[in-house]
Formats: sequence, structure tokens, C-alpha cells
Amino acid sequence: MNFFAGRFRLWAGAGIGDVVEAKTVTKPESWTHVAVTRDEAGALKIFVNGELDGVGKKPMTEPLGALSIGDGNVPSGTARYQEVRVWNRARTAEEIRGAYLANLGTTKPEGLTHRFAGENWPQTVGKAVLSWTRDFPELLTPEQSKALEAKFGRLKTLVSIEKGDKAKGKTLFAGVCATCHQVQGVGNQIGPDLSGAGAMGIEALLHNLLTPSAAVESGYYVNTVELRSGEILTGRLMGETPTGLTLRLIGGADRQIPRAEVKKHSASRKSLMPEGLIDGLPEEMLQDLFAYLKSLR
Repeated sequence: MNFFAGRFRLWAGAGIGDVVEAKTVTKPESWTHVAVTRDEAGALKIFVNGELDGVGKKPMTEPLGALSIGDGNVPSGTARYQEVRVWNRARTAEEIRGAYLANLGTTKPEGLTHRFAGENWPQTVGKAVLSWTRDFPELLTPEQSKALEAKFGRLKTLVSIEKGDKAKGKTLFAGVCATCHQVQGVGNQIGPDLSGAGAMGIEALLHNLLTPSAAVESGYYVNTVELRSGEILTGRLMGETPTGLTLRLIGGADRQIPRAEVKKHSASRKSLMPEGLIDGLPEEMLQDLFAYLKSLR
């Protein structure tokens, strides 16, 4: 199990080759959850951040002996791993989506046979090393994860209904979302361009709205700059040189900050988009917004 051209894959050896490969290219400097399942018939699937992303080219029923995770032929290595979990059955899509952000704590759910994390890693091979870091997503407790999955299911049912008004949704987007996002050149470039948001699908759109920090790219991390004057600025880091940095503030204005004025600069892997942004929207407005987002191709 490793990456080829940025896509996670399961390679079954010479003569067989790749048996399943993700469609999504994993973004550098962004933590990503990947799950591989195999059922009793040998059918393989890959899930990326809780969403089905790849289906096996052919069944594979051979035992997965001497499994290698992360081995590759690139001198600099392929990836960093926070945790690896091995189950004795093919987990369902609902189970994977409901738990991919969850911290299992000290519990051992039924079916979990191996769990490698922290000091509990097996012996490393080759140039692989064990190192400590805090640069990974904040995982939810099992209770929080269950509550989030229930909320996700309720909202998915609501926005899947073809009932919203696209025109009203476009107006809502312009008043709320365009503060940070662009669509076809209109809006601000603080968050990702959403011109093709409809191609993401309802589930991916909902995940991005409910848990914006789950898979945020490093280019969209929250950057906080404390000036020697006492002023504190927050935004997206657009550029950095030995003499200064450029911070794009909420609202779209760029601020050039000389290095001599900076007292402290820090970056958090949290998204600039706050969680709970859609919690206060009436159901009708939420349906309107998704009707518009689903139309963007």
C-alpha cells in the first residue's frame, strides 16, 4: 500500500500489479484519511476522507501476507502516517464515513485486530523513521463522531431533495460565501475556487461545510500575525520573503507586512472557514444554497 503519481494504491506484486487505485490525487502537506476494504468475494474499494474514491479492477482473494505500508522507490519517501488500523472485515461506507475523524481513545471496537499509533508502531524498515509531531487533525471523540454522523445524515436527506431555488441560492452565496470564495471570477480568493463545486457531489460538499478543517490544504491554513504595535492580523498567507510577508485578510484585501514589524507569526492547520457556518440557516435556504452549488460545473 503506497502512492503512485500522488494516488493511493494497493499493488499486489509483479505479474498482478495495481488491483485498486484512488482517483483523487493526495495533496502535499495535507493530512488525508484513506481506507481500503476487501469483502469475502475479493472486491476492493478505496475511500478517501470518508468518500468512495476507487473501485478494484478485479477481485483479489489471495491472502495479504507480508503487507508493506508506505514502501516506495522515491528517495525522499512517500508519506507520513499518523495511525494505521486493521480490521477483520470489510467496513461499510457508513462506518468509514462515521469514524474517519474519530479518535478511538483506549477503546477497541469489535473487529479491530491491529492498531499502530504513537509508540505502538512495528519495526520500521529501510529509511523509515518514527518521529513525533502535533501537525495532524484534531480527532473527535466517539460521541462527537456519532453526533456528527447523525447531523450529516439529516442534512444529506434534506439537501438531496430537488426542491431548492438556484436563483435564491446564488443570491445567498453572494451574500455569505463570496466573502471568501470565487465562482467564475466573482468573489474573493481566500478559500478555494468553487466554480466546479457541483462535480464534488453532495456528500463531499457537506463534509467540507461541516468539517472544513478535516482535509484543509496547507495553502489555506489560518495564519496569525502579531505586530509589534499590538495589532493581530488573521488571514491566508499569500507570500513570504526575507523582508516581509503578504497576508490576505478576510474580505479579500492583501496586507503587506514588513518583517521588522512582525513580533510573532504562526500557522494553524485549521481552515479559515469556521465550523457551524450553516447551522443557523433555515431548511429552505439550505436547500436553495445546495441547488445552486450542485449546478456549478
